[in-house]
Amino acid sequence: MHPFIRYACYLLLFCAALPAADDNTQITIEEGRVYRRVNGEPVTGREVLDLLLEQKWADCLQTFIDYSIWSDEIKAQKAEVSDAEIDAELNALLKNYADRIKVNPAELKLETLSKELPGGMAELRRQTRLNLGMLRILQRERKLSPDAHTWERGFKELVTDRVEKLMSQVGVVTDPQKLGTGEAVRIGVKSYSRGELRQFSLDRLAQLTLAELKSKLEVLTLEKLAMGALKERKLELTPDALEFHFKYLCHKLEFEQGVPGRYAMGQHLAGLGLTVEKFMADRIFKADAALTLAAKMPIHGKEMRAEFANHPERYKRNEKLIANIFISVLDPDGRPYASSWQAPGHDGLNQFVAKRRDEQFAAYKPQIESVISDAQKDFEAAVKKYSQDNKSREVGGQIGRIGKDTVMVTPYDNAIRDAAIKLKPGEISPPVRSACGWHLLKCLEQQDVTYEEAEPRVFINLIHEAKQKLKDTLMKTAKIEEN
Repeated sequence: MHPFIRYACYLLLFCAALPAADDNTQITIEEGRVYRRVNGEPVTGREVLDLLLEQKWADCLQTFIDYSIWSDEIKAQKAEVSDAEIDAELNALLKNYADRIKVNPAELKLETLSKELPGGMAELRRQTRLNLGMLRILQRERKLSPDAHTWERGFKELVTDRVEKLMSQVGVVTDPQKLGTGEAVRIGVKSYSRGELRQFSLDRLAQLTLAELKSKLEVLTLEKLAMGALKERKLELTPDALEFHFKYLCHKLEFEQGVPGRYAMGQHLAGLGLTVEKFMADRIFKADAALTLAAKMPIHGKEMRAEFANHPERYKRNEKLIANIFISVLDPDGRPYASSWQAPGHDGLNQFVAKRRDEQFAAYKPQIESVISDAQKDFEAAVKKYSQDNKSREVGGQIGRIGKDTVMVTPYDNAIRDAAIKLKPGEISPPVRSACGWHLLKCLEQQDVTYEEAEPRVFINLIHEAKQKLKDTLMKTAKIEEN
């Protein structure tokens, strides 16, 4: 949804009462003000705003693009809106809101509607001006009635469609690789700088709660402490150091989840809507990378061997790393079986369904048996060719480490766990039936490892512990003054 119609949805869902806690108090960030000193070094409002812009870059950029396109369209159609028209529309919105929550409109103020909107009242009026301009255009074209309003669904649907068409016609370039140095976006033939985008976004960014300000100050404080630790050790946060930190995070995920780290990290970042490049460019990532670099430098072979000898329980786990080939069994209607199927209190029905399931599983068993020969020759190749579990197929069939206490997730269940823990490294199981289908399991390794095998895990663990200790020390010894 475009930012300039998103606010209408927000307004109509607005709660009547706002939290009274001090941390929810709205404040305006002043660029030149010093909000905190960290070991004598100031943390200014400008730094807070720059951090906010980095974290909200995509949203600010889209808002800027929409604003530019809407403004040009309104100007081209000569549909400019007066302040009086804005006042009238906002008063109508306030009355509509009062009617919905069944209160007297006289008891409400427009500031109530804008209190939690980024940019406050100024942003509310700016957005209303653009919405009204587009409303006038649609009314002239007889697509909306003369008494239509900007918060109504019909307006939102029409304007969304129109803006998408305008963006397609004009052409918008946001890819940094296609833009010049300092450019933020190119709309049609006109380029806009990052400075212009920053200036445009200031009003929206500058309005935040006290709790949000405290959060940003903590990020900037840790960043200054981490960079100070590097300077003290005469270290530099090079591209190689950033790449090492990313690999460290991937390895840490791999050791925690039992699946390839880059795959796990990719899934995590995709869920956040981030690319690896954007993730590694983030200031929080860089501050964390600085701590990793500072923490890993004292760690050598002697410390690692001592860690392995002193804490064998951390590394010699009675677990098996398991890969799997999965053949899904379908019911008579062609649907995959689920792990839960019994209906409580319907024993007769459950017996009938159980019999039909047994018949279907028996019919599918030859499929998994036909895979055994290929699996014994090249298990990974057989995974790619036969396995119907898309997620594990992408990583050679790996489903992670399994031990006697492992909690299994569909399509795997306790039958898989019980069969897996009996396997020896390199051994392939006979067909195993789960609630969802047939499996061939292969034990890739036993977790009773030698130091050489555990060395990467030891290194990652020591970095993690050293980072936490360094962070705690920096925070405890830092001289932090609030202004």
